[in-house]
Amino acid sequence: MTEKMTKAQAVEKALRIIFEGKAAGQSDADAAQSKQALEEIIAPGFMNVTPYAEAIKINVLDGSDGGKIFYQKDGWLGGLEAQWLDEGEAIAVDKAQFGERDISLCRLGMAVPLTGEIEQDASYLSQYLVKAIPKAIRYKVNEAMIYGEDCVKGVLGACKQATYFVDTDTYTTIITQVGHMYNKYYGSDAGMWIFSKSKYAELVENYDADLAISVDAPFGKLWGLPIIVAPWMKCGDIVLGDWSQYWIAQKPMRDSISSDYYFTTDQLLMKFVLRIGGTQPYSGGWKACENKLPDESSSSSGGEEDQYVYPFVALDDMEQSSEVWMSSSSSSSSSESSESSSSSSSQSSSSSSSSSSSSA
Repeated sequence: MTEKMTKAQAVEKALRIIFEGKAAGQSDADAAQSKQALEEIIAPGFMNVTPYAEAIKINVLDGSDGGKIFYQKDGWLGGLEAQWLDEGEAIAVDKAQFGERDISLCRLGMAVPLTGEIEQDASYLSQYLVKAIPKAIRYKVNEAMIYGEDCVKGVLGACKQATYFVDTDTYTTIITQVGHMYNKYYGSDAGMWIFSKSKYAELVENYDADLAISVDAPFGKLWGLPIIVAPWMKCGDIVLGDWSQYWIAQKPMRDSISSDYYFTTDQLLMKFVLRIGGTQPYSGGWKACENKLPDESSSSSGGEEDQYVYPFVALDDMEQSSEVWMSSSSSSSSSESSESSSSSSSQSSSSSSSSSSSSA
C-alpha cells in the first residue's frame, strides 16, 4: 500500500515538478499536481480559533466586486422565536425585521519568489511555506477585523457602533477592566476573549481568587468564554466579542506560479490573492435583559448607559490607538496611488461619522 504523503511532502513533490517543468515544459498532469500542492499550502482549518473562523461568511460570485448581507435587526436572536404549541395549533408567522448592507471587496496579496538554486532544498522550502503563508494571511485578516483595514471594517474602527469602550481611567486594574467588560457584553455563549501577550501576562500576574477563570482551554476561560492570546493584538489590548455577529464576503483564494516576471534572473514567482471584505452591521447595543435593539434614532449613551449591552467590548485607549493606526495606514496607502487615497478618505469620513454614536 502506498503511504500517504504529509502536506509538506506533497508541496515538496510539487515544487520539484515545478522546477523541472520550468525547463522541460509541464505536462497537464504535472500542472495539475502543482496546482494541488498550492491548494495544500492554504489548507482548510488554517483559520481555526480566530475571529474569522466564527464570522458569518458569504461567497461572492465571479464578476462582482462586492456582496450584500441581510441581517436580522431585532436582537441577537434576530427576532426569531420558537413557539410551544398545542396539538393541531397553527404556528404564528414570525415578524422578524431585516436590514441590508453592502460589503465591498479589496485585495489581500502575497508573492513569494523562488530561485532555481532552491530546488536542491525543496524539502526545507516546503516545510516553511506550509506554515509561513497561512500564518501571514491569518495575521492580516484577523488584525483587520479588529482594527480595520480598507474594506475589512474593524470593530474598533469604521463599524464600532456596536462596540462598548470601557473607561480605563475608572477601571484601572486588569481585574476591574475584564469584570466591567464582561458586564457590558451582551451574553452570547459564542463569545471569545482575545488578549495581547502583555495583557494576558498582566491578567496572570494579578490573578484574583474570586475571578471566574478556568484552565480547560489552551489559555483558559473567563466566565466560561475561551481566551486566546493573538499575535495580531497590539500591546495592552483586549477584545471580548461574539464574532458570529460579524459578516465576511469573499471570493476563493487564487494561487498561481509564473516564470515571466523573473525570467531574466531564472526565478519563479508564487502568488496568492484573496478578495475579501467585512463589516459588523448593527448600529448600537441591545437593551439589557430584553434581547431587543434600541430604536436607531435613539441614543444609548448618557443616563441610560447601564441599560445597554454590546456584542463587542474593548478598552477606551484601544479606540484612540485604532484611529491613529487607521489614519497612519491610510496616509501610507495614499502615497502609493490615487485610488488608495480615495479609499482612505472615505474610511476616515466613516470613522468620524460613527464616533459620536459609539461613545459610551
